Amino acid sequence: MKFRYDDFQNFYTLLDQEPSEIDEFKINMDFVNPFALILPASFIYEQGINVHKIAKNPFKNSVNSYAEHMNFFEWLNGLEGTTINIKDNYYPILRQDLKNYIRNRNNVVEITAKNISDIVSDDETLTELLNYALSEILRNIPEHSECSKSWICVQKWDHIDYFEIEAAIVDYGVGIVTNTKKKYPTKSDEELLQKVMTPGFTTSDYEIRSYESDYYQNSGFGLYIVSNICKNLNGEFVILSNNLLYELTPQNKNFTQNRFNFPGTAIKMKFQIPKVNLNTKELIDNIVAEGEKIAQQKDDTKKVASKRSKSLKL
Repeated sequence: MKFRYDDFQNFYTLLDQEPSEIDEFKINMDFVNPFALILPASFIYEQGINVHKIAKNPFKNSVNSYAEHMNFFEWLNGLEGTTINIKDNYYPILRQDLKNYIRNRNNVVEITAKNISDIVSDDETLTELLNYALSEILRNIPEHSECSKSWICVQKWDHIDYFEIEAAIVDYGVGIVTNTKKKYPTKSDEELLQKVMTPGFTTSDYEIRSYESDYYQNSGFGLYIVSNICKNLNGEFVILSNNLLYELTPQNKNFTQNRFNFPGTAIKMKFQIPKVNLNTKELIDNIVAEGEKIAQQKDDTKKVASKRSKSLKL
């Protein structure tokens, strides 16, 4: 097949056709961002799809250059992406190994989140909040997805009054909807994803081991807190899992049913950090307080957020 990547919706063509080969992959977008790049790059690599030819956009050198810096073409060619170890405004598409994760300080998730945050940001507030959000999302992978590999890509834009962040995180383990269906087999995908986004809801009955810290006890608040950080900071939070796309913005909450299943979980988080006068502790405290109030009214939720989810400090 020939694949023309004009916009994000074209990605569903790959899910529909499940090709073993792509004769020509043509990138034809006017603008690209981490989420739009990481989905086809990771999917093609994970599925072992052989791409014979990559046709870059002849009229958009900026798009070609950006995609190249983000390791997009390397992954399409079946090659490992180039690691970045210097300060920059982006963290390219890379596949991270989280298999040695344990619920304790300085675990592989926290080290990965800190490394990415330190590369992308030299602003204390931005670094702190990005570090928190990444670690909360990343630890869901070894804890829930039965998968040890995570795909990550981050971009920072520096505006006059604020920093803007987009982070994309993908795994090809048991999808978040499929995992929740084990506990509620009769519920629809939309009902399951609504449960996942409810503060205090968790499918985990994991008990902390003697060598681990109860600071990391799973409480089911991570997705709720991070999604509401995005909402409160003029951003966007997206989950793609199975045949459902969930989107939360300051104005709306949408569930979109697709015809094609995504074999895993993909998350986009986007938010704006003012360069002055943002009290991050107050932001987290307010979101946690509201979440705990909601959890108190539910039957199948934990009522209090974990110490880890309540704290910006790793």
